[in-house]
Amino acid sequence: MELMTSGIISLIAHAGIVFTLFWSKADHIGSSLSIEDNSEESWELIDASLTVNLTLTLVLILLEVLFMIRHVLRPFLVIVTLFSHTAASIILLKVVIDKHPVPHLWILSSICCGLPVVLHLITFTLSFRRSRFC
Repeated sequence: MELMTSGIISLIAHAGIVFTLFWSKADHIGSSLSIEDNSEESWELIDASLTVNLTLTLVLILLEVLFMIRHVLRPFLVIVTLFSHTAASIILLKVVIDKHPVPHLWILSSICCGLPVVLHLITFTLSFRRSRFC
């Protein structure tokens, strides 16, 4: 049970840092633009990319919380969730402080949020396979 609690706490920490990034979007958009490509159109494209990335990250975190509430997880899944979201929180703190470009956030989101959700989906579908309906 302690693993489940620490997994949820790491998810909440990750979500909190993602919410913080919503308020500092302008800094990250500015760091993603090059000096010669500083037009309004490129600003809007990077802003849309960052907004989609942060929204998708929050949706994946919400899905993980729902999967954790839905069924009892194997310790392996909780440990993967704990390590991936703790690593994501630490890396996102560096991203917030150093104002990394937006493509770095896509890589981080796909690794640290995508992998646990895929593992949860596999476990979820396998649990339906094992149970029989009527």
